[in-house]
Amino acid sequence: MAAVEQVKAPIREDHPLTLTADDPDRGDELVPRELWPSVKLVKMDVEGAELRALRGLSGLIEGGAAENVLIEVTPGFLTEMGDSEAQLLDFLRERGYTMRKITEAPPDQVWQYDAWFSRGRRAAA
Repeated sequence: MAAVEQVKAPIREDHPLTLTADDPDRGDELVPRELWPSVKLVKMDVEGAELRALRGLSGLIEGGAAENVLIEVTPGFLTEMGDSEAQLLDFLRERGYTMRKITEAPPDQVWQYDAWFSRGRRAAA
């Protein structure tokens, strides 16, 4: 069962729309279509289901909204879900996003990182 914090359009910076769902494939259904143009950032930490969640938000993503996507990338979790880090990166690059790693684990603990994907402007290096 999905929990949705109902917010009336337009979304204000100080009151973002927050969605949590057991089924990440239904994002487009959970975000009211009239709010799509107001979405500037999608943040996700869904333990390996990132590609499923992005596919579930394909209408919003491919419709030109969501200029920025912030993801905690854990390659091992993606593999457990039947996906790969390369598939995730390709999915976003094919939709015009550039990536910038914003955190990285020490070399002896390289298992996840935070990535900022930006569209429209090149992500800062």
